[in-house]
Amino acid sequence: MKNLLVILFFISLTTGAFAQVQEVPFTLDDRDRIMRTEEQIKSTNDKIESLRNEMNAKFDAVDQRFDAVDQRFDAVDQRFETMESKFDLLYWLFGILFGLITFLIGYIMWDRRT
Repeated sequence: MKNLLVILFFISLTTGAFAQVQEVPFTLDDRDRIMRTEEQIKSTNDKIESLRNEMNAKFDAVDQRFDAVDQRFDAVDQRFETMESKFDLLYWLFGILFGLITFLIGYIMWDRRT
């Protein structure tokens, strides 16, 4: 029984090796199938490229909008800076005015004593 199993095992090994030796011929159907696959891949690549171009165009549009918003913020910042400089001028004027009023009150008090 063991001998029979060993013989069957070796026979199965050799028949498997002979099955792999035979080449499968390359048919016209195979060539047509490969050509169709290449065409599908090319059309898929074209679609991907067009989608990429559309996406880049949308990103460029969004970038332009961000630039416009940045310009608006810069304009608002410039307005705040001008307002701040005007407030600085007002602070100085009120400081001078209050200083003069204080001087005048001091002079009036000094003048009454003399």
